[in-house]
Amino acid sequence: MIITSTITTITIGVVLALTILYTVRRDQLHGPFALWWLVVAGLAIVLPLFPRVLDELARSLGIVYPPTLFLLLAISLILIKMLSMDLQRTRQEKKIRRLTQRLAILEHELKQLTPGQQPREPTAAAEAAEKDVAEKNVNPATQQTSGEDAERLGKAG
Repeated sequence: MIITSTITTITIGVVLALTILYTVRRDQLHGPFALWWLVVAGLAIVLPLFPRVLDELARSLGIVYPPTLFLLLAISLILIKMLSMDLQRTRQEKKIRRLTQRLAILEHELKQLTPGQQPREPTAAAEAAEKDVAEKNVNPATQQTSGEDAERLGKAG
């Protein structure tokens, strides 16, 4: 029974590691995220090889049933991952909000120009905002502007 569960856990870890490496190679998963999952795969490979370490650690922490420690660690890692994802999403939302504000300012300045005036040279911030907005609105898979973004930009203009 113990050997079967060890082999199963190691197999799951190896398959997970190979899947992560494949997605990184296809540029579907970026470095920091891949590193996190590779650590999880590594733990899935290494922990079954040394089951006594987990048992001794559980006993030293006062946990009577050692597999409970494994579940506690797994749940803790899931919570940490969820927190890091929320922090990342918050940073992205702030960046999107700032870019949207910059775009609105640029559009307002563009509307203020009379037809005879030449537009002034764009500032570095304006160029960066235009580049970020252009990158956000183009779907790299289809090289087309998404309908929702085009509609939102049409309403803003």
